[in-house]
Amino acid sequence: MIPWATLNSFMIRIAAIYTCYNRKEKTLAALTSLYEAFDSYNLQKVSLSIYLTDDGSTDGTSAAIKSAFPNVKLLKGSGLLFWSKGMHLAWSEAQKTNYDFYFLLNDDTFVYPFLLEQIFSTHDYSLTKFGKSGIYVGGTENKETGVVTYCGGFVRKSLIFSKRMLHPSGKPQACDLGTANIMAISKETVNKIGIIDNTYPHGFGDYDYTIRARKAGIPVLIAPKICGHCENDHIDPIPSFLNKNYRQRLDYLYNPAGLNLKSHLLFVKRFFPMRAPFVWINGHLKVLVPRFYLKTKSWLN
Repeated sequence: MIPWATLNSFMIRIAAIYTCYNRKEKTLAALTSLYEAFDSYNLQKVSLSIYLTDDGSTDGTSAAIKSAFPNVKLLKGSGLLFWSKGMHLAWSEAQKTNYDFYFLLNDDTFVYPFLLEQIFSTHDYSLTKFGKSGIYVGGTENKETGVVTYCGGFVRKSLIFSKRMLHPSGKPQACDLGTANIMAISKETVNKIGIIDNTYPHGFGDYDYTIRARKAGIPVLIAPKICGHCENDHIDPIPSFLNKNYRQRLDYLYNPAGLNLKSHLLFVKRFFPMRAPFVWINGHLKVLVPRFYLKTKSWLN
């Protein structure tokens, strides 16, 4: 059951926010897992609305969602929104209704049935420990191996953005920045700092949001247990640079879905300005001398 300490009214209203592009089967499976998690909970106390930006999919994603989940509120992207801008669009639409929580979820993340128990227990911990609500992030794992793929949160080790990954420990843990594979945000947080910044096209929007929250005195916590499974399909692109020409490498360096250097620089200039020159130099080393970079990256990163 939902802990009574979490109830602001009889019904807790939750908006789930997604953005997707050409991953029809994964997106449908992700939505199914979320509905199943809610179905396993006490639906007399919780309501779910889903807002999803389809950023120009050509694989029939929107039609499939309309057929399988007609209650999902679909928004159409331009094809150039990527993740952060797509999430901003869907979240902006959800904000028109007064929800108690906003869940940010990736379209390739499959949540476990006990998701809400983890989120609400972390919420109660935040109210007890800090006297206020906050942001609660859930880690994910490889379903086959049990290896953590996205931990959910990190703590800063230095002023230049060296960070240490946190692993779920059986109790909530405070972190400095979180990843939005699974992230629950209270309405009090949104009322105080707004929603995700749409300046970033793809990555870094979740890091930016959680750091802004911490600066505003809002608790950012990772849930006690792994909350879902998601494959880490990010591979190191630099070995492939050996087979690309300079123009191709430079394009990938600035591509929002590639190395995304523009967003990376914006992020560090905002929060870790001392690191900005290193990020610029490191990025261009990958383009100019990829073979040298591969030999020396262990001490460059």
